Amino acid sequence: MPLGGFSLVSASLELIKAALKDGCDYLVLLSAQDFPLKTHEQIVAKLSGHAGFIEFLRQPDPHFDIRYRYQSYHPERLNGRLAGKLLQKILRPLNRLGLFKRPLPAPLKAIYSGSQWWCLSANACQTLLDYCEIYPELIRFFRHTLVPDEMFVQSVLMHTPLADVLINDSLHYLEWETGAWSPRVFEISDLPRLQTSPALFARKFSANGELSEQLKQYLSPI
Repeated sequence: MPLGGFSLVSASLELIKAALKDGCDYLVLLSAQDFPLKTHEQIVAKLSGHAGFIEFLRQPDPHFDIRYRYQSYHPERLNGRLAGKLLQKILRPLNRLGLFKRPLPAPLKAIYSGSQWWCLSANACQTLLDYCEIYPELIRFFRHTLVPDEMFVQSVLMHTPLADVLINDSLHYLEWETGAWSPRVFEISDLPRLQTSPALFARKFSANGELSEQLKQYLSPI
């Protein structure tokens, strides 16, 4: 799976289809480095009655401008390769001059970005699939963007009637170090903050399971 390509979005869409087919009320996208901070009952209570929780930021944003990810053409097969990096270096200054700038597909008025991780109701997920069915050009467009998993779901849902009821929150607790491209990995010393966080989930956790085991005991004491 190429880094930063549409294959991540494709996999998520297939997971959504499978989950909806089996029947569910809510879908939560997590990775192996995520862990719950609340009990099952607390999670259900928080999600109940809401269309969905997803982080979204309208582009361009002065603090996190990622226009280069979608205004330039990014073939997935070149992601992470020298040819892809050279193509980005060539296209970015040309984009700033208004040259070779990709227009948005007709249904979209703006791009919204945010965390890949979301908590969405079954209705919101079905709305996402239906909108893509009506406008297949959306998938064609995002296939040639960079890191579409941090734009696709937000951009689609914010152009549906659910835009006014989605809550701008991924319900994830993360900590970023200055200049880092990914969240820091939590340590045992972080346990008190994780236990008191209002978030439902947190990332990132080490694969050794030491911290997650402590949280498990905290959430389900014997």
